[in-house]
Amino acid sequence: MLRVNLPDILMTQRLTRQSADLKVKLQAASEEMVTGRRADVVSFLEGKVGQSMLVDKALNDVIREMSEIALRNSRLDTMQNSLSSVSDTVLGLDIRTYDAIAGNKSLDLSLVGDDAEQALGQVFNFLNIRFGERYAFSGDASDRPPFGSAEALLTDIENIFAGAATASDLQTSLDNYFDDPAGPFQTVIYQGGAPDVITSNVTGLDPALKDTIRGLAVLAMANGNGSPLAPTALGTVYTNAASNISNGIDGVTNLKARLGIEQGALTRNKQRLDSEQVILNATLTELTGRDQNEAAIELKQLEVQLEATYILTNRLSSLTLLNYLR
Repeated sequence: MLRVNLPDILMTQRLTRQSADLKVKLQAASEEMVTGRRADVVSFLEGKVGQSMLVDKALNDVIREMSEIALRNSRLDTMQNSLSSVSDTVLGLDIRTYDAIAGNKSLDLSLVGDDAEQALGQVFNFLNIRFGERYAFSGDASDRPPFGSAEALLTDIENIFAGAATASDLQTSLDNYFDDPAGPFQTVIYQGGAPDVITSNVTGLDPALKDTIRGLAVLAMANGNGSPLAPTALGTVYTNAASNISNGIDGVTNLKARLGIEQGALTRNKQRLDSEQVILNATLTELTGRDQNEAAIELKQLEVQLEATYILTNRLSSLTLLNYLR
């Protein structure tokens, strides 16, 4: 009667289980060698696992807040750059207007009108800047640009000029158009929303930006506007427009300073979070850390053991039936 050597079969099964265990340990050691953290934190910490989870949550909160700060700071940088471009574009137009009116130089005033019209389109483009999927100057309606085309605004202003009987009527119509919350500028030309904290409460309707746009739109009419008023009467209108631009430039400078103060606060908050991150990382490493050199040595030992197990298993599995017979 034939008999199978049961100890050899049991040995093969035991080696198979041992190979599986070694693979699990090898995977854990490999992970620990790379991360410097225990692969099985729960088993290692036992009663301290709750403390580790609290520290890990605090660290994740810090990392999330740092990411939000970086995003907000980048958005403010975008707004700063746009405001600088607005200032650079209109700089000097007010002085040129004053000089042209004081010297009764109609040609110079006409050239100012050409430049103002071109500058208006550029300012609209700067204020329609987008950061990611959000329009920076649209307030809480950041899914759409704050302004449409400058041509629509210029058409409205041209109609106001053509319909005004006196310079006083013209000025009143311009005031109503730009300053009335229910007026066309704030309800039609401006397409954004109300101020929100994400954009530091700065929108395309900020007084500094509104003054700048108004001054440019009015000055753009200096080159052929179809107004029935005499050039001498329009001089006051254009002087007021130049004053709007001067006020706008000063206001934009103040806006940039306000955004800069907020960026400074973000920088200080980032420095505080950096310190917290260092402390929390050190605490978490103390709780769950694994020496990477030790993990590398263990990994090498496990590889040797697994290789030896494979060799023994292969030898046993290669035996013929006669090897099992007594």
